[in-house]
Order: sequence, then structure tokens, then C-alpha cells
Amino acid sequence: MYFTGEQFDQSDLDVYLELLHLAHGYPLGTELEFSAYSILKALGRNTGSKDHQWLHAVLIRLRGGTVDMTDHKTRYFGGLIEGGFKDELTKHYRISINPKFAALFGYGMWASIDREQRRALGRDATAKALHAYYSSHANPTAHNIETLCEIAGLANSNKRQARATIVKAHEHMKSEKVGFLSGYEVTDDKIKPDINHTPSQKRAILKKAAQTNKTDRRNQPTLASELLPRLPTDKSTG
Repeated sequence: MYFTGEQFDQSDLDVYLELLHLAHGYPLGTELEFSAYSILKALGRNTGSKDHQWLHAVLIRLRGGTVDMTDHKTRYFGGLIEGGFKDELTKHYRISINPKFAALFGYGMWASIDREQRRALGRDATAKALHAYYSSHANPTAHNIETLCEIAGLANSNKRQARATIVKAHEHMKSEKVGFLSGYEVTDDKIKPDINHTPSQKRAILKKAAQTNKTDRRNQPTLASELLPRLPTDKSTG
């Protein structure tokens, strides 16, 4: 995955997930109508003037950034939202999500993320990043702490402090308020999480796995195709 534009953070993903939630059940490309107040309340944020300014800045970032990403079967490049209108008096928005991105990656990629759990993590960006990452795994194996630091954007931090932040994030995900992890095991350089998947997360993961298996079977080469010359691999694929 490659990105051009002002760097996104976990709060930007919070807003995008809320937009996907609003769009769920409607035909792709349907213009979404909502108030700034309703989105801020859904995110558990305050509703003062600074929060309204923050929300608008996030929507501008979502419009301005260009994503270039692939699941190694399909490559997409483009923005997350196409733009919209804001009523300056009522603070109501009309936003259009980019339907191509939502169709290819948006709904499938983040369908397994439990919004209530994510909301309970508050502004713990490290925990939110790992929660989003682990949510797509049915039974994650032990991960190098260095790898988790890269996923959470802590790669350039003090290693000892970054390790402590990663462990603290796992403890937060395990807390009674969140309940995403039933536990985790820490060794010298690895962490093995144990996930409490919700029924909806299990359904989303199983659906994704079934789709992947179906595609893999469809793409298995026949004996004849094995005899054909192979095209060079595109090394630019992320």
C-alpha cells in the first residue's frame, strides 16, 4: 500500500469507518447526508467549534489523499471520498464516498472491525492500529514486536519505550471495557495475542476466507497453462 498526500492517522480511519457505516445498506455511490454533531457524538468526541473544525479537516484529508493499494489480485488507486457540500448554517454535510474503493476494499477490508470496541479504545492510536490489524486475523500467530511497532507507526521511536507502548496497547485491548483480547503472551521479542472475536467478526472473517479460497481455486493453473511462458512479475506491486 502506498499513499500520497497528508498522512492519515487513526482518527481519520475513525471518521471513514463511520462514513462506511452510514453508507451500509445503500447502493454504492449514494450521497450521504449527516450532521457534524451526529458524527462527532458517534465518535465519542466533544461537539464544540474546535471539534467541528477537526471533523472538517479530516474530511478534507480523506478527499485529498490518494491511495495506491493491492491485495495481490486487484490494484486500486484513487481517493477515499469524492467530495461534498457543507451547509455553514446547519452544519449538515452531503458527502459522496468513492464507490470503487468501497466496493473493492472498503466494506470487505473493515467489515471485521468492531466499531464499539474501537470506540472504547478512545484516543489510544497504537491500540487502534493493532486492533484494526488483528481484526482481520482469525487466529493470529506470535508477532515480532518490531513488526507491530511498524504497523502502529512507532518504528522510529525509542525501542524500549516503543516496546512498552505496544505491551500497554495489548493490555488496553484486553481490558474489560474493550474485551477484544482474552489475553496475550509476551516473550523477549514477540507477542502472541488471543482474540475474542464477536459473532459479526467471525462471520466477516469466514466470508473473506471463503472468497479468497474461491479465487485461489479459480486461479490455479491447468497443465496447459503451466507449459505457457510466464510473464515477468510486476515488482512495483506493494
